[in-house]
Amino acid sequence: MKNKYPKLFQFLGCYFHQDWMCDSSDPDDIIRTYIADSAPQNIKNPQRRNFNATCNQS
Repeated sequence: MKNKYPKLFQFLGCYFHQDWMCDSSDPDDIIRTYIADSAPQNIKNPQRRNFNATCNQS
């Protein structure tokens, strides 16, 4: 995953680390924190089509 999706790997490692529930018990709050901490040019529409295709493979 680190090589194929480096930005997702960084997001999960930095925001959804093993102690993320110490920061907030609500995952949506963690995502809002990421958005608030990030530069606007880094908040783009995710490649939802590619992500969904990957997740929906059997």
